[in-house]
Parts: sequence; structure tokens; C-alpha cells
Amino acid sequence: MALLVQKFGGTSVADVERIQAVAKYCVSLSLIAMNGDSVGDVVAKQ
Repeated sequence: MALLVQKFGGTSVADVERIQAVAKYCVSLSLIAMNGDSVGDVVAKQ
């Protein structure tokens, strides 16, 4: 599994709504990365 690093700053985290949008985006990426694996399998691969 490849490591993906993304940086959020400025207007991306300017207020609560934008911070929540970034958090939802990160969660969606995490769920896509799991791709059928259980949480334990994903953690074991790290």
C-alpha cells in the first residue's frame, strides 16, 4: 500500500465547515484504500 501525503491549509481549514469537509474527504480516501480489507488487515499492512 502506497503512502499518500496531502497538506491542507489556508482557506481549506479557515472555519469549522471547511475543516469538516477536509475530514470527510480524508475518511472517504481511507475507506477507498481499504478496498474490501478489514481494518485489522489494513493496519497489519502498515
